[in-house]
Amino acid sequence: MGKIIEIPFSRNLIEFVAERLFEEGDGHDFSSSTIVFTHQRPALYLRRVMAEKLGHPFFPPRIFSMDEFMAFLASGSAPGVGRINNLDSAYLLFQVVKDIADNPWQGSSSFREFLFWGLKLERVLEDLDLELVGDDKLKGLELVGGGLGTGSGPESRASDASPG
Repeated sequence: MGKIIEIPFSRNLIEFVAERLFEEGDGHDFSSSTIVFTHQRPALYLRRVMAEKLGHPFFPPRIFSMDEFMAFLASGSAPGVGRINNLDSAYLLFQVVKDIADNPWQGSSSFREFLFWGLKLERVLEDLDLELVGDDKLKGLELVGGGLGTGSGPESRASDASPG
């Protein structure tokens, strides 16, 4: 196992990581190092700080967001299996939803009509997953206002989706 490095709160994280890379690297090629941040934005700042301090071309380290790093690890344990894209996810949701009773898309054969709402539903499900919301918290939820309401069904999707 690698070393555990304590970073004082008084230090700038990006500057600290850059300094560590400079200490352990050869000054030109940092591609053998891997950095994981909570999201992607710090990668931009790290590359900028490195470019400013070095003042010459270099090969940057591999930098992942936490989600990207988990996907990278998973791809190593299951080659050929990747993360599903949003469009495929919305289509799979459509295949499930069209057979559920009492919904606007019941029996529908038009994925195009469902797509706008399918992408929204896919994001909601992703957020629920990220927040670790369990089935027990979702049981007993009721729709307020008798369903999706006016302007929410497939008949109004064109007006909802149009730029304005």
